Amino acid sequence: MTLLGVLFVALSSMLYGVQPTVRQLIVTQDGATPAQVQLISSAFTLLYMLLYCAARRRSLRVGLRPALLLVFIGAVGSGLCSLLLVLSYQYMPVGMSTVIHFLYPTIVCLASAVLYRTRLRAAHVLGVALSLAGLTLVGWGAAGTTFTGVVLSALSGVTFAFYVLAMERSGAGRLDPFVRMVYVAGGWIAVSLAGVAVLGGSIPLEAGTVAALGADAMITAGAALLLLLGLSRIGSTMTAFLSLLEPVTSVTLSAVVFRDDVTPATLAGCAAILAAIVCASLGDRQNRLPQPEKCGAAGTADGCASLAGGTGKEESRAAQEKSGAAGAQDGMARAQEEGGAAAGR
Repeated sequence: MTLLGVLFVALSSMLYGVQPTVRQLIVTQDGATPAQVQLISSAFTLLYMLLYCAARRRSLRVGLRPALLLVFIGAVGSGLCSLLLVLSYQYMPVGMSTVIHFLYPTIVCLASAVLYRTRLRAAHVLGVALSLAGLTLVGWGAAGTTFTGVVLSALSGVTFAFYVLAMERSGAGRLDPFVRMVYVAGGWIAVSLAGVAVLGGSIPLEAGTVAALGADAMITAGAALLLLLGLSRIGSTMTAFLSLLEPVTSVTLSAVVFRDDVTPATLAGCAAILAAIVCASLGDRQNRLPQPEKCGAAGTADGCASLAGGTGKEESRAAQEKSGAAGAQDGMARAQEEGGAAAGR
């Protein structure tokens, strides 16, 4: 973990937290519709990604099947997600919408348990309970919040949970991130075009509106780049905790700019949802740790060290030398067996 990585992820989360307020200002002050905002923002994002790939001489060839998969993932997990979020801003305060959207880690947790048999820990169960309680408190306690806004925000969390799971499970996430974003932005544009066609409105051509949307897309690109740079330095667990700065920033900025009324129930709901994210992260971390009960009795500590390190005979010999004579052989044998299973996964 490095201080620079923490700084990158923190800045990324705060930029993502600023973005909802910027988009809502474009809608309310510049007269653009939510669908128009999404269309122009997605077009600028695609342009920025293409320029970066051209400058870095990154090949965009990924094959027909991966390309179609990425476009589909981008359409549902990025395009539809963003459109639902911007629509929700018309029915509830921006900050509250962002907090509800952040139910997606809990949704990912539940979907992983149901679809992929991922083990649910006590922290996961607590996170689910807290998220439901928080959703209820935010929905009932926030002034200006409607049922439609809550549903739209929650659906945006569902679509983004699909994005996270699809990227992780399909293998598409192993591609170059900037090349990947080109195809994702293509799907985003397709949904935005459909949104303009269904919801009405023409593409805004006013110079000020287009410039504002270009700045909005630059915020997106900058936040995404900082997130990638930080993730490679501090890992996913710490990144998940630092991402809590996004809803905090969004709620704070929305309250300042739009003077949203923040009730005690709203604050309690936000705190419950943030606590749910922490619980989900802790549960995921526990699932990644080796299980002490599967290691040797007297040689537990050294057996677990061997399990975490891999299956090589060198680790087993080291564990045997450091362990007591009574439990060393048992700990070594079990560590080798469990380590082999971990390496196979």
